[in-house]
Amino acid sequence: DRMTEPSATGAAAAPASAAPGTAARGYRHLLVPFDGLPPAQRALDEAVALARDFGATIELLALFDPANHMSGFETPHYLLDEVLPRARARLSGVLESACERARRAGVAAEPRLLEADAPSIPDVVSQRVRESGADLVVVGTHGRQGIERFLLGSVAEAILRRSAVPVLLVHEACRAAPAAAEG
Repeated sequence: DRMTEPSATGAAAAPASAAPGTAARGYRHLLVPFDGLPPAQRALDEAVALARDFGATIELLALFDPANHMSGFETPHYLLDEVLPRARARLSGVLESACERARRAGVAAEPRLLEADAPSIPDVVSQRVRESGADLVVVGTHGRQGIERFLLGSVAEAILRRSAVPVLLVHEACRAAPAAAEG
């Protein structure tokens, strides 16, 4: 059995060869909600480190909300034929680049782009956990507090409250995970 260094979360990882069904078996499928922003980038760094430690796969989940790309001034034709396809393609490119980053670090990673409106993100993540068999969700968070958190809400907290599996919240200010620096 190989020994592993503690990850950026401070938890020592179990050997990838641990027997299935044991407490030390680790994680096999990590779900990472991903929008390309700094908190999500840090969550990906941590997910890559964990996936390398446990021999797990990563599924990067991006949610496309058409309402985020409507100004109200475009014609329906222009919106449907130009604006939304370009925005969807841009998000798809960000998602694929993130998967490639994980692959370069030696981790199997697959993109999944779903359409959902912003208020339903926690529900979509929970549904995807059930469908994919994910055993850990790794979520980036801004770590807002006080009135800012009250006014803006916390998607990460809502994911945490609805999840049927463990959720690792990664603050964007956390130090980089060692495995991510190698990739």
